[in-house]
Amino acid sequence: MARRGWKWLSAGTLCLCTSSAFAAPDGADAARHAELVRRGNAAAKAKKWEECTASLEEAIKIQSTPALLGDLGLCEEQAGRFALAHKHLSRALEAAPADKDVEPWKRLQAALVRVRERVALLVITTDPSNVRVLVDGRPLGQGDGQTIAVEPGRHTIAGRLDGYEDAIVQTDDLRAGAFPHVQLTLRPKPRASLSSAIRPPSSVSPSADRPADLSRLFTPAWSPRGVLVTLAYAGAATTLASGVAALGLEIHRASLQAGLVEKGYQHNSCRYGLPPSTPAECADIRARFEQRDTSVDVLIGSAITFATFAGAAGLAMYLDRGPSRPTVAATASTNGGGIVILGKW
Repeated sequence: MARRGWKWLSAGTLCLCTSSAFAAPDGADAARHAELVRRGNAAAKAKKWEECTASLEEAIKIQSTPALLGDLGLCEEQAGRFALAHKHLSRALEAAPADKDVEPWKRLQAALVRVRERVALLVITTDPSNVRVLVDGRPLGQGDGQTIAVEPGRHTIAGRLDGYEDAIVQTDDLRAGAFPHVQLTLRPKPRASLSSAIRPPSSVSPSADRPADLSRLFTPAWSPRGVLVTLAYAGAATTLASGVAALGLEIHRASLQAGLVEKGYQHNSCRYGLPPSTPAECADIRARFEQRDTSVDVLIGSAITFATFAGAAGLAMYLDRGPSRPTVAATASTNGGGIVILGKW
């Protein structure tokens, strides 16, 4: 194989400009491209196949032509890189003119036949069809129906697609000339539930360091969480209403008291136990006193009720939370923030 030497490489590079489908470089790139091709020819003449491959690879990054791809494939064949040689020879012949019975295409076809005997050809099909394929960690683009040359031995073929779990296939020990088929079928990733998406992550199980039945002290069987939350809301509403009522009654009482002072009565004229000669407004003032005191009592009681039920419900949810139980989570958006209660009541 080595005796073919550099002569076919020089013949191949004569066709650099035969294809109008490849844009020619100009200026400094053109000069560097010519120098790299010259180095590749010199390395091939000296049978330094690694240097030849490196020079032509750099030249192709500047300008790729069918003939130059073929020259690179021939160098790689001589260097023993048969899988890469198959790739570049195939690309060169795909882009070559229709008449391939002339040089250098005839020579490239003969080289491709030789290389096929030294590699295994994987036929890869995928489901879905737009799966990205990697062979031994090297990305090869979408691979449905693609034939890929690999060196003999074991290989790992993987398929990857957003929203799907990776599919990985480990081949057997492939022999040269083998033509195996590999099917990559990807499964959609399971969608996370709403509660798991909102719940903050935790590496510790909720019941790992707490007795599982501790929450029963706060949520007995006859008192479901929904009732606790409802009572907490009722307590909060009652606390607010009684507070507003007590404030309104005190303002009204103070207004009546100020009216008596304007009439010449002393500020304490309406104390309990005074003779009946006290002004008539004193009855209204005493009624406001009693109503205000009642509202204050209701305010205190409802505040205690609210704190008790709200604390019990919150503690129960925290201690006994789980996939099927209510979970309290913070939430925020551009319009504001708050809490979300998720789960079955």
